[in-house]
Amino acid sequence: AHFQLGVILKQQNKFVESETELKEALRLEPELVVAQLDYAIVLQKQEKWNEAIKSYLIALGKKQDLPEAYFGLGFCYFHKDELEQAARFFELAIKCNPHYLDAYVNLGAVYERMNDLDKAGEMLGKALKIDSKCARAYYNLGVVWEKAGNLQKAVLCYEKSLSLGYQKEGLRGRIN
Repeated sequence: AHFQLGVILKQQNKFVESETELKEALRLEPELVVAQLDYAIVLQKQEKWNEAIKSYLIALGKKQDLPEAYFGLGFCYFHKDELEQAARFFELAIKCNPHYLDAYVNLGAVYERMNDLDKAGEMLGKALKIDSKCARAYYNLGVVWEKAGNLQKAVLCYEKSLSLGYQKEGLRGRIN
């Protein structure tokens, strides 16, 4: 019951309450991997990066083939600006699930931040092969092209992301 309530609260974006319920579920049933994963996500949503990392690692200790846990670790490390670690975990998420769209998009963003524009473009290209209408992948690819100095391709990618409904502060300014 605590687990189910925690999930419902998470879906309602009531992360503090969800954290309490999931923590209790794990106290009662420590081996419940899905509760550990949801607990990590709730911590992540509250930007409790180190606690979320610990929880993801506990989940992986219980079950190793959890692409969502590797993705969550990549996300946390990205926000801690530990880009090498972020890249490693996004790559592990992709290894577990070769069709993990968000992992490719985020890995592309990591490589772009690391100024490895070739790898960034490659990952975003793979994301677009999975979903040719992924607005965030087009936006990130626009950033890569802009950094590479190809403004014409950057504008095309930004416009495509906008046409697909991507909302990002400053997007129209970048196009202009």
